[in-house]
Amino acid sequence: MKITVFIFFCFLILPSELFAQFSSITISTGLQYSDVYTLDFSDDFKGYNTTKRGFYLTIGVDYQVLRCLKIETNLTYQERKALEVFHFPFGDESQQVAGVTGMWIFAKYPTSPQSEIFDPEIDHPFPNFRYLNLEFIPMFEIGQKLKLRAGFGLFGGILLNPAQMTFGREDFPRDDAFFEPPFNVYGEVSYHEYDFGYLPKIAISYPINGKMNIGASAKAYLSRVRLNDTFVAPRNLQWNIRWESFLVGLDFQYRFPEKKKEKRQKTLIYPLN
Repeated sequence: MKITVFIFFCFLILPSELFAQFSSITISTGLQYSDVYTLDFSDDFKGYNTTKRGFYLTIGVDYQVLRCLKIETNLTYQERKALEVFHFPFGDESQQVAGVTGMWIFAKYPTSPQSEIFDPEIDHPFPNFRYLNLEFIPMFEIGQKLKLRAGFGLFGGILLNPAQMTFGREDFPRDDAFFEPPFNVYGEVSYHEYDFGYLPKIAISYPINGKMNIGASAKAYLSRVRLNDTFVAPRNLQWNIRWESFLVGLDFQYRFPEKKKEKRQKTLIYPLN
């Protein structure tokens, strides 16, 4: 992943002669709304976690492939608020069944000021999930001045603060009693360091001068990697939660001048007498 990020930044600092092959560079910022989902969308899981609001920052370059087709390569930083649903094993040896671990769920736990029952005198905010995503999106474009673009691509992400994203008994003072008999909740919850998934996107832009465009965009990150990799029930998909995140923001785009084709002069050959 570090090598991929390094290669991306190399594109941003290449000499202008090589840069001319790219059509534009774009900076985008705005709001992102994140939540989790499961493969079966079971009724028992709905409402355990609520959608949270965060922010993002994207920098990227476009490469003109065809008149109506561009390839976007972006680097996006996101901060997603902490989840409100946590899965722990529970029970002592007398309560266990061979080959089966009971699962205890803390649901709608107040982890940020955006939580409905968050009380600053009792609760403390959990750290945000900080992600860096590398994106590759083919985008089809129509329009003259007002341009509309739409595409479907892929993203790969890395969690920048995995050490902060491990939670145990000390993080749940409201429900500390459940870590004692007769419930005997135990263990820790941690999260997968890498992410990968699908990335649909739409955008509009309008020129404000000869080199600058302003516009708006919306895109969605649909993860294909389970978020919680600590306690997973292999035959019960409702425990295998994945991210879904929706972003909307403003785009500021600088267009590179088109590379002019040099006309070749014809060489005249005169016969010798």
